[in-house]
Formats: sequence, C-alpha cells, structure tokens
Amino acid sequence: MNIKLLSLSVLVSAAAAVSCKPRSFNSTELNPSESEIQMVPSVSPDIYKTTRFHLITPTGAKIFAAMKAWESGQVAQAGHYAQPAMCASNASRVLEMSGMTGYSSPLLMDMVNAVKKRGGIVITLPKNPTAIAEKLKTVFGGRIPVGSFVSGCLRPDCSGQAGDGHIALVGDIDSAGYIKIYHNNWYRPDNERDGKWRDYMIPLDWYKSGYLRKWMATPWVYLKRDNTGLPNNIQVRLPAIDDLDPTNYYVTLSIPAEIVKEVVANTGLTTDGKGEVKPYANSVPAAPSEPANLSDCGKVKVVDKADPAGVNLRSSPKGSVVCLVANGTEAERLGYEGQWMRVRAQCNGKSQEGFVFSFLTVSACQSEK
Repeated sequence: MNIKLLSLSVLVSAAAAVSCKPRSFNSTELNPSESEIQMVPSVSPDIYKTTRFHLITPTGAKIFAAMKAWESGQVAQAGHYAQPAMCASNASRVLEMSGMTGYSSPLLMDMVNAVKKRGGIVITLPKNPTAIAEKLKTVFGGRIPVGSFVSGCLRPDCSGQAGDGHIALVGDIDSAGYIKIYHNNWYRPDNERDGKWRDYMIPLDWYKSGYLRKWMATPWVYLKRDNTGLPNNIQVRLPAIDDLDPTNYYVTLSIPAEIVKEVVANTGLTTDGKGEVKPYANSVPAAPSEPANLSDCGKVKVVDKADPAGVNLRSSPKGSVVCLVANGTEAERLGYEGQWMRVRAQCNGKSQEGFVFSFLTVSACQSEK
C-alpha cells in the first residue's frame, strides 16, 4: 500500500466547522492545536437496513459515523495518532468528531470518570463468563448501545506500565454475531511467537510501512442468550487482544449519559442487518453506576511529533503564547477547557501555568496501549 497515495484518496468531506477555518476533519492543512476538530454528518438512514446493531440511538449513530470516518481519517495523521499510548486520544478524537466534547482526554481513566461524573452508567465486569452475562442483563437487557466505552486494565485501578490498559468504542455486530469494537488496534505479527499475520491484526502493508497501531474494528464478545432473549453466557472472539478481554483483564463498560437518556426515552433502534429495523422499547431500569476505583494520573508529557521544536504553552485556549515547551517535558495536569488542557510545566527555566492542546500530550503514567 502506498500510504501517501492512500492518504490523498481517503479524505472525507464534512460539514463546515464552527468558528474556525473550514477544513476536512482529517486535513493536514492546519495544525490540530490551531483549530477545532471537524464534526462529521451522522449516518445515512439507509445503513440501518444493511448493518446489524443491538441498540443504536441518535447519539450512537453520530459516534458510529465518526468511527467509520476515522478508519480512513487516521491515515492522514498516522504519524501522530497511529502510535503507542494513543488509544484514548483516538477515541476522544472520534467522540469530538461526533459532537461529543465532554469526554476528551489522553487518559482512559479520565474518560471513564467523565462518564460517571456526567451521569452515565459505569460498571465493572467480573471475569467469569456467566457472571459477565448476568451483569450485562442490567444493561438494557443485554443490549450494549453503540458508542459505549469498553476499557480494560491489568490492574483494577488502571495504574501500571506501558501497555497495561486500552480503550475502545462499541459499534455494530459482525456476520457471526460478535459485537465489534473500534480502537487503535495494536495486534500485529510481533505479538505472536511465530511472527505470522493473522485475522484482525493491523493491515500487513500498514505494518510493513512502519506503523504499529491502526484505528479499526475487531470482534469483541458474542452474547449467548436464553429463550427470553437475555444473555446467559459470553464468548470472547480474540483473547489475543488481552486488555479488552473481560475474562482476562479488568474491563469496565461505560455508557455516556447522552446515550442513556436516549435509550430511556425510547429513541433507540435494533436492526438485524437484513432490512428489519425496530424501535427499542426500554423496559429495564437503567443500571446504577458503580464506584470507578481508578488511579488519578496527574502527569502528562508534552509531545508534538510534527514539530521537533516543541509545543506552545498559551495563556488561555487559543490565547497568546507564553513560551515553548520542549518535546518530552513532563507537566502537571491541572484541568481542562474543552479540547485544551491546563498544565504546569517548565519552560524558559521556570515553572509556568498555561494551556496546551490536549492531543499534544500523552500519559506520563504509561498505562495505555
């Protein structure tokens, strides 16, 4: 595959941006730190007749459209996004492309905690398959809405070293009935002892071009159901992607409040992918959230791979430049304003507070794939 040619051919047009120079969502014309991320249109209604969804709401439809658009959109910015420790940044990028701006962070712990704080559903899955199914009964009768977060960590609090955590977004259902999740996939030939390419690894030509990650869909779990339609067991399709395997890692399911409200208001749909589209009438009370016992990583590293000089620290989001922070500088994370992170970092020989674009940071706790 010729990456340069492909990146030109896959540019996807989108609606005009608000308050910034119009651009395609994946355009490399503007530095992402200088502009807003472009929203993409929601899915065409025709997709409901050809794609199977366990449960999809209007917000989920927008997220799904962004998930699919980012499959090609990441190619144009692969140098930044198709990289290690960028799983949360890719998921955040997709959410913002759908118009969901309250969950963005380079840290999966932040994304999960944001769901809890905003009134969504956060549940921790047990590791036994039948116990997992029993827990999922509390989630709208075992119908996980499109746009939900699936995050897995080696430790219950998501602390750890590089590669100990990962996050994905729930999508459609594949032909075998498995729930598909979309994420910055790390599964590749060097993850297996024989070094051979297998199904659902990142594309081989992509891998040979030097990229170790790819935003794409992989099958997650199959929900076996009893004669009433409720799940009574699960089957994991790809245990090789261990950090998203609920029988292996500590996996949390998080459903944003916007989606929960739409399901409760009966605006969701279920489809069979063969033309049948039915409204989903919710008869199951919303599952109560559980305490999210996640570590609070207050440190990030400032990194702009497109500019070796470093990252501008600004007085306010899009404000005047205070100083230039060198790439790799560790900063204290103080808070957020939209897509901007408020940090304290060393620059010009002294400690300075200011704002950097959140996607130009990575976790200094090194917990994410």
